[in-house]
Amino acid sequence: MRALTARLKSGLFNARVSLLRPAAACYVRLMRSLYVVVLGLVACSGGGTPTVDAGPMVDTSCGFDCAAQQKYGLIAGRCFEYSDTNVVVDPPALAAEVLAKRDVEGVEVMDVAYTRTGNPVMRDLFTIVNGELKLVRREFGASGTSVAYKDSTGKLTGVKWLTPTTGAGENFSTMTEADVIFPPAARVTTTTTYRVTTNEPTGTDLRFPIGTYDAGVRLILTETPDHGNDSRRTWVPGVGFVMLTSPLATTGPKLEYSLQKVKDTPDGGPCGF
Repeated sequence: MRALTARLKSGLFNARVSLLRPAAACYVRLMRSLYVVVLGLVACSGGGTPTVDAGPMVDTSCGFDCAAQQKYGLIAGRCFEYSDTNVVVDPPALAAEVLAKRDVEGVEVMDVAYTRTGNPVMRDLFTIVNGELKLVRREFGASGTSVAYKDSTGKLTGVKWLTPTTGAGENFSTMTEADVIFPPAARVTTTTTYRVTTNEPTGTDLRFPIGTYDAGVRLILTETPDHGNDSRRTWVPGVGFVMLTSPLATTGPKLEYSLQKVKDTPDGGPCGF
């Protein structure tokens, strides 16, 4: 009887072992497969170094930030024609044409060239940094007089004008070193405060020769000391600047110009004609 019992126990034990062996083998194969997968993932990620999500890609096909450029109207070939009255005038009293991106002292900029019947009167060099529109340099006519906004090391940095979401009631202040050039030989650097305050235009403030807009943002610009700064501009997101009040020179009266037409060159014809 004891011998029988021992044989029965031995058989049950062997049965358990026989049942466990396939499960254990499957477990080992599964762990080996997981190990191979992990090794493959590590190899693909560059030796175990984690990858960092860089965030949404910025479309630079039209300059340096297409989405922001569309907001500001800063598209190469875009032409803005202005009247100096409340009706359309021919030829335009002022034209502003956006030029292609270029490099100036290591900074990517897009020029806005202001002309009267083809004659240059002023040029603004803008850049966009993290979606923010900045005025980098302003040049006056063909004389070579200019003002550039730099940091204390002499690097072009610009002064902040707008963000893509700017609305009424915002204030931007930039402390800068204004590098002013007066040909043929005069040059001076002046510590300058540049401020932009925004409010909401209403009623007739949004009525222009081109038509009436539902909404916009008015910019009150203050530069101390003044280097031919604009006093006011009205910005309509997705269009651009529909009004500007500027001397178009280092000194002189600041005259108002209102938008009468927007077109794209060359298909729309020469800018300002």
